[in-house]
Amino acid sequence: MTDTAANRKVRVRKFVRITNGQANGAVDSKREIRNLLLFGLSIALMLTLWFRFQQNRFRFQQNRVTNFALSHLQGNATAPQSDGTYPCVFASLSDDDVPAPALGRCAVPTTPTVSLDRFEVDLRYGRFVLRQTDLQLQDVFDVPLTRAYFEYGMHSNPVHAFGRNSSHPYDIAPIGTRNPYTEIELVLEDGDFLYFKRISASTGYADAVFQHTETSTRF
Repeated sequence: MTDTAANRKVRVRKFVRITNGQANGAVDSKREIRNLLLFGLSIALMLTLWFRFQQNRFRFQQNRVTNFALSHLQGNATAPQSDGTYPCVFASLSDDDVPAPALGRCAVPTTPTVSLDRFEVDLRYGRFVLRQTDLQLQDVFDVPLTRAYFEYGMHSNPVHAFGRNSSHPYDIAPIGTRNPYTEIELVLEDGDFLYFKRISASTGYADAVFQHTETSTRF
């Protein structure tokens, strides 16, 4: 009986020890989970504050550049040298009639709002240009997708949205000088371009302000 009672006491002690160990383990696990949650929340808070700081910094820089540009654009600009048209030979294409070429003036494609199916010869450079509207959406305002093919342009890369020397009004691109940043040319879909001269001081890109005054177009 004594041995049995002693064995029972030993088993009870082991059970209590195991139970206390499991309880301590459960407490440690809860503490680890809480610490992980606090760590995750602190990281999320830090990232939120960092993104908010970067957003405010970007807005500040954007407002600074905008105010800088507006301050330089104020005053009397140089009178436009052109109304946005140039001498050309053109002919409208149709299925019924034979196109009759005519001598007149063609417009720089700055406002694509009409459907076109015609070819042109730019008499300034002797360039052949073909304009064909493949798709036109008519709603509050018209959105034509006019494909333009041209013989050559000033862009260093001749491959555009529709292949070699062929693009559309929504694939225009600015190019220009770098280091120093002194001018920009906005290359249009037919290979023609609009020239923007730098009007701000310095030669960097952060404070660069360019202005187009050669034509009376919307640019």
